[in-house]
Amino acid sequence: MNRIIPLSILLSFSILFAANDGVNLKLDYAAKQNWNYSLDYSSECVISGNGSASTKKTDIACSVTGDLAPQKDKLQLKVGDMSVKSDLYDSSVISGMIGKISKTGYDLNLIEGSPVVENNLDLSDGTPEWSIYMQLARLLPDMPQQPVKKGYTWERSASLPLQSPQGKVQCEIYRLFKVEKISPKKDIVYISWQFKYSSSESPNNSTLTSYAPVAGSGTGNAVINAAKGLIVKADMQFKTPIAQIDNVNVNWIEKAALQYEEKK
Repeated sequence: MNRIIPLSILLSFSILFAANDGVNLKLDYAAKQNWNYSLDYSSECVISGNGSASTKKTDIACSVTGDLAPQKDKLQLKVGDMSVKSDLYDSSVISGMIGKISKTGYDLNLIEGSPVVENNLDLSDGTPEWSIYMQLARLLPDMPQQPVKKGYTWERSASLPLQSPQGKVQCEIYRLFKVEKISPKKDIVYISWQFKYSSSESPNNSTLTSYAPVAGSGTGNAVINAAKGLIVKADMQFKTPIAQIDNVNVNWIEKAALQYEEKK
């Protein structure tokens, strides 16, 4: 005699098997009191046309340390050992950047152990030239809630008010993630993502050569230690056109990399 198995039972079994076979990407930044990362950033403003081209570069390196708050609900970040080399900004601007960023405390809320740059977090009091929150918003992957396999995809979006050379600007960020590879022991997971962020504001011609864009698109990658619940490293890069004036094109290229540093 044929027996009919209810659909709800079949779904329960499929979820159970998927969970047993998949990898949980849950981060656990509430597990330690202190976290240490290094961050390297570079940008190029490329101006080309009429048979010539020029490039204005900026390189930034710093440490990012996070202390777990007493309530274990957030990481309290500090930026240290900051160095800036730039063709865009003079020494007084660079000194002001380093002074303000190094003296400012930054909070990252922990949602079930994962550090998150939350929607509508007010970033407008930062420096217009460079924002640690913007770098983290593009570098920190937002993990899925369910176990994953190779090829699994998920998407996330956020809205952040940033300080730009044109003043306070609302920035919308969208990211599409994908699991690229899982180690045989299922302890290390490699993920990638595509991202785009947009703004209602555009630079004016007088500020193009010193403009740090709050709009563009690019790609990112991260290595996750699923066994320890931490991000080993992450990087992102993109190239976006800023403007075209007559026969002159202005493009912006930007890269950033975050690396976990085991404290000895």
